[in-house]
Amino acid sequence: MDDTRIEILFVSGHDVEEVALSSEDVLRAVEAVVRAHGEGEVVLDARVHHVPDPGYPGHFNVLRATVWPLGVTGVKVVGDYVENYRAGLPSELALVTLYDPRSGVPLAIVDATEITERRTGALTALGARQLARADSKVLANIGARGTAFSNVTMLDGMFDFDEIRVTSKRPESREAFAHSLEQASESRYASRARSRRPSSERTSWSRPRDSPSPSPC
Repeated sequence: MDDTRIEILFVSGHDVEEVALSSEDVLRAVEAVVRAHGEGEVVLDARVHHVPDPGYPGHFNVLRATVWPLGVTGVKVVGDYVENYRAGLPSELALVTLYDPRSGVPLAIVDATEITERRTGALTALGARQLARADSKVLANIGARGTAFSNVTMLDGMFDFDEIRVTSKRPESREAFAHSLEQASESRYASRARSRRPSSERTSWSRPRDSPSPSPC
C-alpha cells in the first residue's frame, strides 16, 4: 500500500473572516480570473442544478472549473433555500473543494459562503464598470437576500451613488438590509420607503446621502 500522505487544508468561515480581504483584493482576484477565462486559460463547465424535493423551495447549484494560472480545479456546491431566514440562516450556503488538476489530489476544503457573496458582488461591479454610465448616481437592486448586500456595496464603492434603492417583499429583510448598509457605509445614509406596489408585496428603499432622518415618500 502506498504510504504517501495527503494533507488537506481546511478553511472555515472564521478563517475566511480572519483573512479580512478588502473589496479591492476581491475585485483584483475576480478580474484576473475573468481575464484568464477570456484568454482560454480556464476550463468552465455548465452549472448543474440538484433539486432534492420539487415541492420544497430550495435547490443546490454545483459548479466546476479549472483555473490554470492558479493550478487548481475547484468544485463548489451552493445551497439556495429561500426559507432559511426562518431558522436564522443565510439563504445561500456554500462549500468549495480544491484539487490538483494533474493528479486529482484533494488540496483544500473551504467554507465558501462569504467568498460566494463577495465574488458575485465583484463580478457585478466589474460588469457595471464596463457597461454602466460612468456618471451613474442612482442604483436600483431587486431583492435583499443572498448576494444582494455584496452587489450593492461593491457597486457603491465603485460609483459612489447618491441614492440606493432596494426592493424587498419582506419588510424584515428590507429593514435588516438598510441597517447593514448603514453600518457598512462610511457615509451617513437615511432610509425612505417608496411604495411601487402595496407595501405588503414590495417596497423600495431609497437611501439618499445627507438626509437628516428617515421619512416616507
